Amino acid sequence: MSGLGLTASHNTLTHVEILQKLRERRRRWDTLDHKTFITLQIDSSCQAYELVGGVFGQTDGTNITFCWLPSSTSKGRRIDHQSPIPLRDFAMDPSQDLLVILEQNSIYYNSDEGNVVVLHLRTMSTNLPHEKATRTPKIEFNIPPDNAPAGNGIVGAALYIMRHLLSINLRIGSWTESRCRVLIFNWITGSLVYDSDQFPLYHDFEDFEILDDDLFIMSSHDGCGSLHLYTFDSDGYAKQIPPTQLCAFKLPTLSKNSSLVTSVINHDPCVAFPSASDDQPFRPRLNDGLLVFSLTYHIGHDEECNQCTGSTADYTLIVPSGFLFRCVAEKMAQIRDSQAVEPQPLGRVYEWDEWGPSASRLLHPCVPKGWLRFLSGQQVAVSSSNGNAVDQALQILDFSRHPDSRTLTDDTTILYVGRDVPTEIVDPSPFEEDVMTHLPYHRIIKSSLAPCQLYMMDEQRIIGVTLSDDLNGSRTVLHVYTF
Repeated sequence: MSGLGLTASHNTLTHVEILQKLRERRRRWDTLDHKTFITLQIDSSCQAYELVGGVFGQTDGTNITFCWLPSSTSKGRRIDHQSPIPLRDFAMDPSQDLLVILEQNSIYYNSDEGNVVVLHLRTMSTNLPHEKATRTPKIEFNIPPDNAPAGNGIVGAALYIMRHLLSINLRIGSWTESRCRVLIFNWITGSLVYDSDQFPLYHDFEDFEILDDDLFIMSSHDGCGSLHLYTFDSDGYAKQIPPTQLCAFKLPTLSKNSSLVTSVINHDPCVAFPSASDDQPFRPRLNDGLLVFSLTYHIGHDEECNQCTGSTADYTLIVPSGFLFRCVAEKMAQIRDSQAVEPQPLGRVYEWDEWGPSASRLLHPCVPKGWLRFLSGQQVAVSSSNGNAVDQALQILDFSRHPDSRTLTDDTTILYVGRDVPTEIVDPSPFEEDVMTHLPYHRIIKSSLAPCQLYMMDEQRIIGVTLSDDLNGSRTVLHVYTF
């Protein structure tokens, strides 16, 4: 079970019964032999969406829909709400009946009175204030006037829930000139845990994700690009304790006139109280999955006028999260034991050649841009069309298996890509030298599925997605395959 990145859920099964179910699960995912198939349609535009704990949520800014997706033993259900709050984005955790709404406002550039950001803490079931938000049903904070080079309007925002923690990553300014600000709250008490304006990180950052109750990762564009892991105190803001940088991982060295322009972090959503049943006696371990980084580079940069004059190139960097946790485990233990309140020294910096070739796969381009929730545990679901056109071929990149290559059925094939078969990124590329990565994985290819533009997945399902907007209106169609 641990080799598959799984952990046992509470259930009444014997060890023999769990082993039988584990083997059956392995067989079905190996062959992509789904138990059931159903199509769901949401007749509205998709302004924001989420997939957490087997529930798909979507909003058009006014209405919000939650679909408890069918499993191999249940038909699922659906709730539609008309929101009294104009929605810009949302996050959710079905196990806590928690819906967090980022309220839309009319400030798009700059306000001399500041930009007040409001997060509403509500329930998914009723869309009413959440009873566990003990201090207030909403969290407010201000972006002061001219808080960024191009104003205090919000051009991008991302919410994430980690049990009792709620984070928001804001891009402030304009599309051409902006900066990021991260805040972490305890949503139950409403207290502020961390604000990057109060305790700036050591580098300008592009994206940010919480990995655990006291650990987060951020991506930076400085130099050739890098990934940084920090630990933080849940009472750090009140105690005035800044986060501690545990270590940093450099990305490949860039050629002259090339630059990293976007680096988006993707990983499994957190469910505070995973459901347990005899039908699902195991679930992915949160800290033993994958981190998938969507990277966009500019090739050709005019240093005199600071403009990109060439082309762009997209890559996908896949790293086991267990590798990162092992790298920081010793330093985190030392910090916890010391109970130090003074700033800690910077952690180790790993050059790309020290970690990247052996502990990652850099693929070109692999995952679709602008669509998340395509990974679960140690598997990544991608379309051979990369989201640009409807295509029937589904690929699962599985980083949990033992070596195996075979044709299973007429429409399903497993290909093992071992350490002796590296992925090589050669010129023309943004990199100074050819980049080779060796992390082993399996590519499982299935050709006979309903036509889809892109795919999402969780531990029980693969969800194909088609989006349309025509004279008949906007709609999202979900093709749900259960295993």
